[in-house]
Amino acid sequence: MDYKNLQSPREKILQMRTDFGWDKSQNIAYEYFLSEYFTPTPNDHSKLVKDYKALMAGRIFTFNYDPIHKDSLSWYDRRPIILAIKNHVNTNTGNFLQLGLNFNFIPPEVRTFILELLWKTFRKIITKDLREREEGELIGRQKLLFTDNFDFLGLLEYILDTIGKTNFKFALRQYAFSRVSNAKFVDYLDWNLIPLLKSRDLIGISSRELIKKYWNRKLKNKK
Repeated sequence: MDYKNLQSPREKILQMRTDFGWDKSQNIAYEYFLSEYFTPTPNDHSKLVKDYKALMAGRIFTFNYDPIHKDSLSWYDRRPIILAIKNHVNTNTGNFLQLGLNFNFIPPEVRTFILELLWKTFRKIITKDLREREEGELIGRQKLLFTDNFDFLGLLEYILDTIGKTNFKFALRQYAFSRVSNAKFVDYLDWNLIPLLKSRDLIGISSRELIKKYWNRKLKNKK
């Protein structure tokens, strides 16, 4: 693999839209994720999370989710696609919680912007990880991208809030790890497909309504 000339997510998205158009690109992205990530079958993407007790900060994961109090929720996502940020134990309930940025709650153009910034910011780490996994050094396990005391959320706030003004906090959600199943690591080389995905697993709300909530919150925060 030519690591020096890897296309960024934005470049790959633009290439797909040129080659196939928006609608067909969306269908290609969904069918690929359905086969590679959404269907509960063992593969390298599931092996990378199988033996770990949490999700690695800085990586993107997708999983089936069954909320603890779903009957009291007005809406929720059964199949999040999250950028893992940090985890902790709730002192009141004892639940082990995973904090993540759910890309399904963000408009496609903002997803592209966020993924492009992350790719450029962590390019050296990403290419090193890809190279090592290609050489077979990381099959079946994950490599720590940051130490446990690294303030990854603080870094995101600087990159995405200060620079990007993306209102990314709207998509911050906590997930009880005991309610997670079929978790898979989304390969860096597939990041470009995330902005093309239109979730079919939202309960109580449509994708259009959810994106409208995002823009309304962003407009409100500007006032």
